[in-house]
Amino acid sequence: MNSEKGTKSSNSFKRKIAMGKTSNNKPKILVVNDDPLQLHMLSKLLQKDGKEVITCMGGEEALGKLRMLKTVDLIVTDLYMPGIDGWKLCRLLRSAEFKNFNHTPLLVISATFRGSDAEEITRELGAHAFLPVPYSPEALRQTIENLLLGKINKRKSRVLIVEDDRDLRASIREGFQEYGYLVSDAADGEQALSLFEELSPEIVILDYHLPNGTGDKLLERFKAPQSPAAVLVTTGDPNPDLAVQVTQAGADAFIKKPFNMKYIIGLCEKVHREWSLLRVETLLEDRTLDLQRILETSVDGIMIANASACIVQINSAIEILLGCKRDEIVGKHIWELVPDDREYYEKTMRMLSDLKDQGKMSGIEQAWKKKDGTLFHVELNLSLVEDLKKNQTGLLLCIRDVTDKKKAARELKETKEFLEKVIETI
Repeated sequence: MNSEKGTKSSNSFKRKIAMGKTSNNKPKILVVNDDPLQLHMLSKLLQKDGKEVITCMGGEEALGKLRMLKTVDLIVTDLYMPGIDGWKLCRLLRSAEFKNFNHTPLLVISATFRGSDAEEITRELGAHAFLPVPYSPEALRQTIENLLLGKINKRKSRVLIVEDDRDLRASIREGFQEYGYLVSDAADGEQALSLFEELSPEIVILDYHLPNGTGDKLLERFKAPQSPAAVLVTTGDPNPDLAVQVTQAGADAFIKKPFNMKYIIGLCEKVHREWSLLRVETLLEDRTLDLQRILETSVDGIMIANASACIVQINSAIEILLGCKRDEIVGKHIWELVPDDREYYEKTMRMLSDLKDQGKMSGIEQAWKKKDGTLFHVELNLSLVEDLKKNQTGLLLCIRDVTDKKKAARELKETKEFLEKVIETI
């Protein structure tokens, strides 16, 4: 009898393990971050608060563990990671392929992106909360506790319906409201423009034929640059060329009347996700431009190299430091910039090897050579960087010429030694 109970208890425990829960009732949290230091600090904080933590160094590892666990209570992921980044992970966890995790609370943390755009896009792609780094431990604890308790502020998408048929307008409005959207509607173009400016809807359902004209002019306004709206044009017009016409004018989809509400809602969600992905691309491009501006306005030399330490980009300050033009530097390996000496070469190789383990290094002093062979002293700050678009790891080097500083320090030391000898003779 006891043996039978023991077997049942053991099987029950195994089932709980398989489902991602154990008898200790600790919330099980999966933490994903490619930075070992951040991963360690976050894990320790959560464990101190009584959470069971599963750590992953990237999106691929996280998905692999989730397939085995079947379920967890919460997922916390970094945003800027090589391979499967936080945005891609959000989309996958909300897809049919990972249906066990479609409703799992998901917190995204980012030191790279911040602001309302990043937060809004992250939520649109399936996350429940977003925290920019740095954050206070209290803010993290409160966010996690709210998510574990199911206190999730689900952001409702705003929909604007522009339709002159009163009954159809009411039917579309009720359909979207049933799916949890915030809905406004207009019967003509003038009212539609006023509501669009006031509400900034994410989705617009636009009837092509309206009492005061066609939807062309409205479409032009709704799809203006920087507009966040996805626009779906509807019509009962049998003209076969109309679909091409409105698509060329910027419409995200074209729907013939009559239509099924379930179909149009599904189409809206698909278009909205695609639009969110385009906004991700825009954010990445904006960030690249910002980095480019920083690169060119920095008084220090900045250099970017690929994983093989081959230089791919420099700023103007590097040209001045080395006394040569950009095309004479790009394509070279970093060790070609140090003096032609085995000791310097080996020191550089050790530095690059250590960087791969540590991720960041600062205050490294080295001798470099100019184009004419003149040696000068530099101070290096190095870090590993990831290119989200190309899925590649690279090296970022900030270089400062400290030749004058070292010369001044040497002269000060010599003066001090001279004065000490003079004092000894008195």
